[in-house]
Parts: sequence; structure tokens; C-alpha cells
Amino acid sequence: MVAAVLAVLRVGSSYVPLDVGTPAGRLELIVDDADPSVVVTSGGLVGLLPEGVPAVLVDDEGLAGGPVDVAVAESGGDDRAYVIFTSGTTGRPKGVQISHGNVLRLFGVTERHFGFGPDDVWAMFHSFAFDFSVWEMWGPLLYGGCLVIVPRETAQDPRALWDL
Repeated sequence: MVAAVLAVLRVGSSYVPLDVGTPAGRLELIVDDADPSVVVTSGGLVGLLPEGVPAVLVDDEGLAGGPVDVAVAESGGDDRAYVIFTSGTTGRPKGVQISHGNVLRLFGVTERHFGFGPDDVWAMFHSFAFDFSVWEMWGPLLYGGCLVIVPRETAQDPRALWDL
């Protein structure tokens, strides 16, 4: 997931995070509203997508042919980094566009309080489709720290979490 997001941003595009635990109706609504040009997923998860959605399977052996030349695109602060969908508790979920500048500002205004650095270890507990995951994922990537993606089962088990 992290590698796919980095690849998407590297080519100047933006991402819409989808949670595999999302009910089918919500997933269909999000995909229909976002109208992605392609969904990056795996063979085991592609069946969760609404019919007709174009997908690239990261575990497709045909993709393992080696490096591919890709045009790298520059993104500015006002360019969209991702679209996150609201919970929909007040009605239909809505896609909120977040710019690169918004993500950088989140860290820029807090770094003096935390002193982020390459020795930090950050845990990503939340769903990729929940906005707080941006803090958990981008913090270590921006500051050279270590990102630990905590499996859902571990996050829900205090002893397993302690062991991790």
C-alpha cells in the first residue's frame, strides 16, 4: 500500500484510499464518485471492487519484469495529494480533496513540539481510508523514520500490541 501510494504520487497523480473492510455499498459509492482511472490492489482483493473498475494487481507476475521508465512529475503545494471520504453520518459520504501543501503544513506546524527525526518509530494503527492515517504514514516518510504498519488483529489485542 505504501509503495503504491508513493508510486502514484511520483507520477504526479493523487490517491483515494479504500479500506478492504468497507461495506460493499459504501465502497461502490466511493469508487463511483471518485471515478478512478485505475485501482491498485491485489488478486485477493480485486473481487471486492465494483464490476468494471480497472485494476492493476500488484501480485501479478507479469508486473515483475524489472524496472520501468516512468515520467516523474513535479507536484506543487496546491496540487491534490489525495481524496479522503467523510464517514457519511450526516448523509452521503463526500470526497474531500487534500493538497500536498495541507499535508506538509500538518507536520510543519507540529514538528517544533515533537522534534521529528530519523530515529523515530511511527506506528500506523488506523485504516488507510481514515484521515489520521496520513499523520501515521507520512510522518516517518517525511522525516526518515521507521514506519510500522500494525495489523488490525494486533491493534485490537493489548498483549500482541505490547509484544510488537
